[in-house]
Amino acid sequence: MEGEELRSTVVTVYQNGKKLGSFRGDETAFVPEGELEFRSKLRGTSKPLSVTETFKEGDVKTIAFDAGIEVHLTVIAKGTANGVLLRGKPATELWQDGKRVHKINSTSGGLVTPGAYTLRIDDRLNLYETNITVTREANQVLEIDVPAGGLTLIYKDASGQELTPERVFITPATTKRRQVRSSNQQLILMPGTYRISGFPKDRGFPETEIQVTAGAEQTIILQATK
Repeated sequence: MEGEELRSTVVTVYQNGKKLGSFRGDETAFVPEGELEFRSKLRGTSKPLSVTETFKEGDVKTIAFDAGIEVHLTVIAKGTANGVLLRGKPATELWQDGKRVHKINSTSGGLVTPGAYTLRIDDRLNLYETNITVTREANQVLEIDVPAGGLTLIYKDASGQELTPERVFITPATTKRRQVRSSNQQLILMPGTYRISGFPKDRGFPETEIQVTAGAEQTIILQATK
């Protein structure tokens, strides 16, 4: 909460880049004269903080760290075709001016600073970006409809009998990033062209090129030739 006093767990003191020692945030410590840097991370905040103070003999000072304002943001991104969640791996990212500013858990969210961002969700198969604004509200849930298609892949043997779920290889034409997914599961895919390769290769599953359209679902049969 804005203006709330937060307790620091441990404060570490540096002088000329050299660590001098540490003390608890609720303790009084004796420090040498000169310019000192105090580093800490406050409970309820996401980022390390630093304060520089100059001391001379007899000085008594209170070190106050300004944590700024942080709010908790959770992002729920779902494909428009099938409602499958799109989760960034390893995290959902917030960017400003071409730089990554925050990383938050793709399920539980995390602490961020209010402001305007480019939201970036990359699950190594899909890459989705959109502009968002984070307000000063303490807890925010951002629900996003991702313009994406739905795809289900099913394996069948040469006689047409459905096979048990197995890995499948999917390669987007735009990124060439080949990824492994599982058959018999609904997948979320951004619109575009994809190449599908079956497993194991010696079963003779033909490579298939598909087109994915936002809002549309499709089922592709991968039938063995051997």
